[in-house]
Amino acid sequence: MSVEELILHIGYPKTGTSAIQDFCYKNRETLLKSYRIYYPNTYGPPAHYIHSFVLMGEYPQECPHELKLTEDYVLLNLKKEIEESNPQKVLISSEYFIYFPYKPFKLHKLIEIINPNSIKVICYIRRQDKIIESTYMQAFKTNPLLNCFKSYLHSIDRDFDYYRYLRNLDNTLKKVIDRKFITINYRLYLKDINKDWNVIDDFCDLIGIQKSILADIKLAEINISLSPTSNEALKKIITKYLFPWDVFYKIVNFLYEYDKQYPSRIKTLMPLDERKRILDFYRESNEKLFREYFNQENQFFLSKEEEEFYEEQESIPKEEIEREIEEKYRSILEFIKNESFLPRTKIFTNQIFGFSEFTQEFIRGGLISDWVGGHIDVCNEEKIAGWLLDLKDKEPCFLVKLNGIVVVHVGRPSLERVDIKDIYGIDWYAGFSVLWKDIKLPEQILALSDDAEIEVEVIHEKTGYVIPGNYKKILKKDLIAKIKECEKPKAEIRQILTLGSKKLIYIYLTVTKPASEALFTQTDITDILITYLPDNQEWNLLCIAPKDTTSIPLVIKYLDGSEEKIEVKI
Repeated sequence: MSVEELILHIGYPKTGTSAIQDFCYKNRETLLKSYRIYYPNTYGPPAHYIHSFVLMGEYPQECPHELKLTEDYVLLNLKKEIEESNPQKVLISSEYFIYFPYKPFKLHKLIEIINPNSIKVICYIRRQDKIIESTYMQAFKTNPLLNCFKSYLHSIDRDFDYYRYLRNLDNTLKKVIDRKFITINYRLYLKDINKDWNVIDDFCDLIGIQKSILADIKLAEINISLSPTSNEALKKIITKYLFPWDVFYKIVNFLYEYDKQYPSRIKTLMPLDERKRILDFYRESNEKLFREYFNQENQFFLSKEEEEFYEEQESIPKEEIEREIEEKYRSILEFIKNESFLPRTKIFTNQIFGFSEFTQEFIRGGLISDWVGGHIDVCNEEKIAGWLLDLKDKEPCFLVKLNGIVVVHVGRPSLERVDIKDIYGIDWYAGFSVLWKDIKLPEQILALSDDAEIEVEVIHEKTGYVIPGNYKKILKKDLIAKIKECEKPKAEIRQILTLGSKKLIYIYLTVTKPASEALFTQTDITDILITYLPDNQEWNLLCIAPKDTTSIPLVIKYLDGSEEKIEVKI
């Protein structure tokens, strides 16, 4: 079995992908009957998300459990569908394929199943300020559990340096597919600058079909965007509360209807200056893109008419914008007053500020100057260690909180992290390491049962957001046992020299609190040299002992008046 052509439509997201997918899905029978183009089973939504997920090897968190199908099931079904439909061409569409260059897709398995004579890849691209604005608007209505981004640039998780992306895509596909069998079609999404342009017309022309004989759809009804103020009201409420999915979708639909009934004159909240900075950031890349891929001058710039429109939008009083957002927020609360929802008690820094490699690129390039991020690398019975970076504060405070209520430590980054310096282009400390033995546990924790689990959080003090990372719950008994172990003095024999019937022994001693003396208590052991470092917690001991000595007893006297006996094994 083989087909003439495999058509892969890969995105970009926010370039009319939903409209194309809905159009193809609704016209599946006509496409096959009139053009022998087969649009495979999608398992629910109009797009082939399931196919892209199984080829990517992972499902997103929000994917319903019943749709998390196995790779074998999806690919074997696809093979059976193609055998039964006997098409000339197979059309598969999912914007998740946009991650081809960055994730280990099993594209070869798809090719083995379909066995095409040729492959056509279709990729639409859109001017960066418009696609970033649209991506930000989309983020809140697709995954309220994850996304509460502070601003447009914080929401980016894919590469909008199209020149770099298309070169990476070329190289990635060439590794999987013989170049002579593949055609990559790069298309401009022109709706932003030409209102009469239609993405479905363009797509139909590209795959060689006449749209006139197919069922049309209204683009306005596909993946409808909320107004900017409705989007901000939605962001405000999901930042404060957690909703079941069914209630969340009711809220989104409520806002759609609200926007229809009360149209807003506020069409954008992205500042004109930010648009200009975004386009300037990508200008050099865009010039190469248009010159090498489209054989024309850079078309990604603001027209005079656009600038005038955005200036007009910025003239709308801030008070009017805030009032409209608040009115919608209050309307949402009234709408859901009889629904069940919970206060949101925990938000992570990456949910607000983003945490992708492109966030890092924007920070280094100066596009983002307001950002908080970090990561907990170690959280165990011995310590909590990681890093924290606040671009607005070189010495940010962090809190260590236990069980969501008890703050047991306040600290600041005090360790150099060369990796963080290089990634973000900073020149100050970002690392920290806190030992549990240096923390005085409060009575609320000490009173817990030995088998009680302790939940640890490290929080950026200024914002109250939790630093994400490798957290684990710690058993109280394990934590206390480790603290006691760490509180014991540690003595290490660094060197032994045998001198006839005697041994010359060098001992390195560390104690957990300042000490005043370290004394040898065995009469046949003589100290030669005892020194300590300025903090009185690290000691160098040199002594002479009989050759057959197997252990050396010591007494440590602390500055607080206490003392402790230890034995150093040889």
